[in-house]
Amino acid sequence: MNIKRVFAGGMAALAAGATIFAAGAMATSDNLGDYVVTSDGSLSSPMVVIGNPSALGSGYPMDVVGAADIAAAVAGYATTPVAAGGGTGGSITGGVMIDTAGTKFYYGDTLGKSGTKTTLTKTDLSTMLASGTVTDDVGTTYNYDEYITIGANAYPSYSTSGGDLNDPVLHLNLSSTTTSAVLNFTVTLNKPMNISHSDVDGNAITLFGTSYTISPDSDYNTTKKLVLFGSSNQQILNAGESKEITVEGTTYTVELVGTSSATVAVIKVGTDQAQVTKGTTKKVGGLDVYVDDVFHISTTDLAANSAKLSFGSAKLTFEDGSNVKRGSSDDTVEGTLVFLSGTQRDGTITKLVVSVTASSSSADHILTGESFTDPVFGAKLAFGGVSSGDSETITVDNSGSTGADIKFTDYRGNEKSVIFSYTGTGSFAPDTNASSTNAHVVDENATIKRNDYIWMADSQQSDFGHVMRITSSGSLGTTSATIDLQDVWSGSTTKISLSDAGYGSTNFFIDGQEYFIRNVTSADHTYQITGGTGAGLGSVGNKAIVWPLVRTSQGGWVTVAKFNTTVATGAGNTTIELPTGDLVLNNSYVYQAQLYAAGVLSNNTIGDGKVVGQNVSVTVGRVTYVVQYYNVSNLTTVSLATAASAQTAVNRPAYLFIEENAKDTSSPEADIKDAVYSWVEDGSGSGVDTTIQQPVVTAAVNSGYVSWTSDNSVSTNIDRRGTIVKHDTDGQGLNEIAYNDEQSIALIGVGSNPVVTAGGSGGTVDQAIKITSSIAKLASEVNTASLRGDLILVGGPCANSLVATLAETEAAIPTCTDWDLETGLIKEVADAFGSGHKALVVAGTTGTNTRWLAGQVMTGVLDYSV
Repeated sequence: MNIKRVFAGGMAALAAGATIFAAGAMATSDNLGDYVVTSDGSLSSPMVVIGNPSALGSGYPMDVVGAADIAAAVAGYATTPVAAGGGTGGSITGGVMIDTAGTKFYYGDTLGKSGTKTTLTKTDLSTMLASGTVTDDVGTTYNYDEYITIGANAYPSYSTSGGDLNDPVLHLNLSSTTTSAVLNFTVTLNKPMNISHSDVDGNAITLFGTSYTISPDSDYNTTKKLVLFGSSNQQILNAGESKEITVEGTTYTVELVGTSSATVAVIKVGTDQAQVTKGTTKKVGGLDVYVDDVFHISTTDLAANSAKLSFGSAKLTFEDGSNVKRGSSDDTVEGTLVFLSGTQRDGTITKLVVSVTASSSSADHILTGESFTDPVFGAKLAFGGVSSGDSETITVDNSGSTGADIKFTDYRGNEKSVIFSYTGTGSFAPDTNASSTNAHVVDENATIKRNDYIWMADSQQSDFGHVMRITSSGSLGTTSATIDLQDVWSGSTTKISLSDAGYGSTNFFIDGQEYFIRNVTSADHTYQITGGTGAGLGSVGNKAIVWPLVRTSQGGWVTVAKFNTTVATGAGNTTIELPTGDLVLNNSYVYQAQLYAAGVLSNNTIGDGKVVGQNVSVTVGRVTYVVQYYNVSNLTTVSLATAASAQTAVNRPAYLFIEENAKDTSSPEADIKDAVYSWVEDGSGSGVDTTIQQPVVTAAVNSGYVSWTSDNSVSTNIDRRGTIVKHDTDGQGLNEIAYNDEQSIALIGVGSNPVVTAGGSGGTVDQAIKITSSIAKLASEVNTASLRGDLILVGGPCANSLVATLAETEAAIPTCTDWDLETGLIKEVADAFGSGHKALVVAGTTGTNTRWLAGQVMTGVLDYSV
């Protein structure tokens, strides 16, 4: 019999002779959710139907309440799947994750980080860390609790682990110094226990999921040590009996030759034979044998004697201040340190701590998908790699000997590459050009020629950045004046009519953002484009955007940077909107200016109109720029700095990649936006040889560039967000930026057999549907000839006319006159009224019974008859 659910009162009903439907007659649905159908974001099935008030007596209110309960349960199943988007995080089986909902592990963090799990208890690992009790020979009990504390001596690392690996990979680095524990296994007793006393010796204790016996060799009066014998492969052998025992892949033939007393057994393993005293272990024939008990019943009938034995018994010695020792030979367990606390004069202990680290510097890393096994108790620390959402790659490569190009996918999904640095072949003199004639225009309101590449955005770090080209223009100065503005990444073209006075200018909209275009010289077809708050024809408005950013497919931003990009400065303040923030020049001083980076005074005074402009470095956000100021009547230039806080400008075409927010190492963690940038130089060969330089990584926490053994031309660097920057010096250089949608989270778990799985795409989640139309009906309102969904019929055949109709053809449902059930029934009818839809009948003998049965349906009971 296949009973789907045992419900409250069910056993009493069976004892009274109740009938439960047999499997062949049971409902085909598993739960109430099988009746729920949603379509186009609304609930289309089921209808919950009760009888008409005129047909009911005093039980009618209970039917109504029961129907309401079922309708509420139906609403809980009314969901629709919606995309969750790319997500981060992970899942674990066989253990527990040690991060928390509010605090994650990022690159540069160590285990033991504040806000993560630093102490694991039985709430986390119910079996491994279960509380226990030792009962001595006189019945005294000693309760104890177990914990695992996480040391701050392991961390995600991107390296070759000191040369253990050929190429750098992300792994979990472990301490191999015993005083710097990775894991601490702690046992605390609720009262002192005398481990030297004979009443305690020989009794069982379970530590971290493994059973042991306390050895009489334990002592805290002098040697301060606890000795335990394991109980693996435990067997009871009769005298003269032999068995094959397999330990760690090796099979041994073990025989109990006999017993010479109530404390001594004679054991034979292979051809080796030895006497072993009860409560001790001895290596016999290469196998550790522990005698747990000896049953010496007869001195005349030797076959009546027997012994309880354990094999491979793993004697463990915990001596305060020493490594753990294993086996009868007291072999040192590397990477362990014991702390045993108690009162020496009484021989009692109250606490045991076993600290565990990597056994050596060659075994101090956990690769993705692998785990470190504690060598004493067998617990595991697992590293599941990182969860970081979807990823993309930005590639910067040479284009022949004269150019360098950048390739990326924009946030609309369009992939494209463009040359951003070009030099002639005669000498190395690169500019931010795509060719000898087509420039990259990267400063707002600069002069644009046809077919130049225009980097434009209404503001920095927005979703509205584009690379555009004016591919054609004509009829300037006439009513037919137009230009064609092409989006380089998508290839789409917008025709713009220059309809303002003079027919050489207008405002236009891209992505709903307003821009202004003005013809500068008709004959040369040159233009200026401005945008953003306060902008107008030929006016940048409140801010001058320099190096506009274009968003990438996973949310970063890319731009190209021109050496000495010029910005017009007026008599008042000028705000330069850089990729990483605002730089304000206060021009209130004669021949001098004050710099404010993101609102903070950066340099007291810079510039002097009487001499050539001077270089001043200023850091805005996480990027350092070099500003060259002349005076209020001239211009200011901006360049990238060659390194953080450097006053040397990058005097070559460069690219700049800006990351989205990532958590830094401050407490509390703050959001930062780091960057990666590089530029071109001339190679070491003869002639022009454009070469891509190793990128600058601005993150304060990064691995530094680590060389590969498999390809010594390659080095890589990872930053705190998880961005991996690759530089290859082969040929003329290559840069690749592997960027993730989300900051990479290191996935770390602890348990008996933890398997950590990284999250990637978010998949789908079930979203509740708002029910806006009635799902409750009276029986008289239902047309059974045109059903469009399933029915839940509340009330019996005397109260609900639809149930009465079904009772005429369904033998399992009594008619009103034949009703003989004590409580009632729950019955599914597969093809109700020949409609092809199901009907679930919930019918009680009384209204109170019906309400109770409705409650059973809510819990999942779909078959019942009592």
